[in-house]
Amino acid sequence: MTQTQPVPKASSKVYALQGTLLEACSCRTLCRCWIGEDPDGGSCDAFLAYHIDKGEIKGVDVSGLNYVQVVKIPGNVLTPQSWKR
Repeated sequence: MTQTQPVPKASSKVYALQGTLLEACSCRTLCRCWIGEDPDGGSCDAFLAYHIDKGEIKGVDVSGLNYVQVVKIPGNVLTPQSWKR
């Protein structure tokens, strides 16, 4: 006799992360670009540093990892194709 086991339902969750973020940019005050405001001086040069205390991406444990993004936003981040030059 053959037994079958139900196949576990695939999770729709691609990632789950807990950690900290440090952000600094060339705007005069808090970075307005990420909420859709125009950057001071027409463009925003920024870095974002992340530390993942606990997390998983597509089933891969990423706990304890760090990574940094360095970005130049040449205008309003929400303007279509504004990141392409």
